[in-house]
Amino acid sequence: MLLIMSAVTAATGGVAIGVLYLTAFNEQRTHLFEMVQSRARLMEAIARFDQAHSSHYPEGPKEATLSQIVDSHAHHIGFGQTGEFTLAQREGDDIVFVLSHRHANHDEPQPVAFHSHLAEPMRRALSGQSGTVVGLDYRGVMVLAAYEPVAVLDMGIVGKMDLAEIRAPFRRAGGIVLGVALILIAAGMLLFFGISNPMLRRLRDSEATFRGIATAAQDAILLIDRDGKIVYCNPVVQSIFGYADRELLGKDLHQLLASRRYLAAYTEGFKKFRETGTGPVLDKVLEVDAVHKDGREIPVELSVAALPTGDGRSAVGIVRDISARKEKEAQLRQAQKMQAVGQLTGGIAHDFNNLLTIIQGNLNFLKETVGQDTEAVELVDDALSAARDGGELTQRLLAFSRKQTLRPKRVDINAMLRDFERFLRRTLRDDIELKIRQGPDTPTVLVDPGQLENALLNLVINARDALPGGGTLTIEAICQHIDPAMGTAYSDLTPGKYITVSVSDTGIGMAPEDAARAVEPFFTTKPYGQGSGLGLSMVYGFVRQSGGDLLVSSELGKGTTVAMLMPAAGLPAEPDDERQATYNLPRGTETVLVLEDQYQVRKLAKRSLEGLGYRVLDAESAAAAIEILKEESAVDLLFSDIVLPGAMSGRELASRALANRPGLKVLLTTGFAKEAAGDPLADSGDFPLLRKPYSKEHLADMVRSVLDTH
Repeated sequence: MLLIMSAVTAATGGVAIGVLYLTAFNEQRTHLFEMVQSRARLMEAIARFDQAHSSHYPEGPKEATLSQIVDSHAHHIGFGQTGEFTLAQREGDDIVFVLSHRHANHDEPQPVAFHSHLAEPMRRALSGQSGTVVGLDYRGVMVLAAYEPVAVLDMGIVGKMDLAEIRAPFRRAGGIVLGVALILIAAGMLLFFGISNPMLRRLRDSEATFRGIATAAQDAILLIDRDGKIVYCNPVVQSIFGYADRELLGKDLHQLLASRRYLAAYTEGFKKFRETGTGPVLDKVLEVDAVHKDGREIPVELSVAALPTGDGRSAVGIVRDISARKEKEAQLRQAQKMQAVGQLTGGIAHDFNNLLTIIQGNLNFLKETVGQDTEAVELVDDALSAARDGGELTQRLLAFSRKQTLRPKRVDINAMLRDFERFLRRTLRDDIELKIRQGPDTPTVLVDPGQLENALLNLVINARDALPGGGTLTIEAICQHIDPAMGTAYSDLTPGKYITVSVSDTGIGMAPEDAARAVEPFFTTKPYGQGSGLGLSMVYGFVRQSGGDLLVSSELGKGTTVAMLMPAAGLPAEPDDERQATYNLPRGTETVLVLEDQYQVRKLAKRSLEGLGYRVLDAESAAAAIEILKEESAVDLLFSDIVLPGAMSGRELASRALANRPGLKVLLTTGFAKEAAGDPLADSGDFPLLRKPYSKEHLADMVRSVLDTH
């Protein structure tokens, strides 16, 4: 910058000094010419006078004239340092100087050859010419000269001045000007940098801050010029759109959007923005579909703000990839839908259990009364079988809603698959190949073994039905670790070690929209009448209730894989301690207070207990039960439903009764399950629980067990 300013100053000063020099040069030339002409005319006048009146002069009139001229210049001080008048005549081929008058003393000029390059001004004067010229004088020095012929004397006169003398003051002025200019420029530069350096530093810091923020940002930042072209983008654009940042420069913003849907609106909106500085999308957050480099559409959030610039209106766009959020929202909606359906099915199952309790109990009584009537016994047995099927249906509904009663144990998955393999093969057709793959050293899992076998059987049957033309069915058990980052993809599983049991087939597969609904209750892709739609929903509820997750992946024409993820137990498997009991129903003579708000269920329980020898009192509400407990001191057992009309539950009634009668025994019952986490209607607290629907045998066992507990 210093060099540029110096060059500009030097050029400006040079032009100014040059103009002044040319002006002075022309004035000096005019002055010389006028002086020479006046002297030439004066000499001619003297010469004419002498020719008329100096005939008596010994050397003649010409010499008389020359003598006067020499005498007149004897006391003339000349002009300038190098100014000089010369008078010369031609003698043969030489120029002979007759008079040379200068400010300073100097040697008389010697004759010069007429055709020499020296004494150019005098040669022109002796040739009869008049004017000015820049050329060499008799000394070989470059001069500014005016020349004029003196015709009367046959001579020429020249007035001249060295060019060096004319130029000297301007050179000195130029040097002074340049020096002063350089000093001023240096001072100005110091002042400029003193003022601008902090500003430049802040500007650089601001730019570095912006670039740091843009580079570290998780959103794509795009600067758009007044023509809608992208002029800057941060590196995040590559992770969102697949383009390197340099590939996007010069592109229209709408090329990154789903062009066909948004092009018209974008064009109209940007035109309005360019003309007025306003637009329908400014300072808003919009959800739009963007186009990835590979052609797929991705959901993004787009916000645009005006950015005033010197050359017009531009804008800055912020783009955020919301694919993960959209996926999470879809998962949340699915989870909420499943939770709502689960609550509905759980409530239905609870009410249905009450009905089944009444049906099964009365059918058992009816069977006892028909005696040896074979046809009647067969009809009752069929009805009891249907009631048990209804109980299994409610179990499936409770499994989906995660409100079934589980009896978890540590299970060796590999051992279970080996024991279960023969049974599984019997369920498959000959055109289906079964493969079982087991990982080495697979840890145990803490699950209900019976429910796990049911879940696995359901998955195998579904896979079998998806192989109408035969194929391969693969069961695989592996151990994998779910870290915190992966846990968010598995319905928020707790990070840790999990056992994955997957069932895969090479069958017909499912469309994506069907796979997304696969675990919904009563949803099925099978033909009408060939599936209840509860199998996979039961598996889902069981796995989720066991602390795991269920993953379904499928592709049309290629097959389906359903994977159960269950937390590893890390301890050895527990032995199977189930026992087969065949004994007479236990009886008693104690007094039992039955509290049940549904008349049929209360009537059935009372009749069953009275048939076992117990003295039975009954109440339909908590208030009625409290009054009976106050009046009857002989009550040994309170048998109460948890769900009661009014503000008091069976559990709260039992706690209050025990506070007044510490020796009282309590047995609670409900159509919900104890494991329904967070559901106060399913929580029996520390009291024993008999789950509905219950048979007379279960009721007898539980009542006797509670009464015998000390």
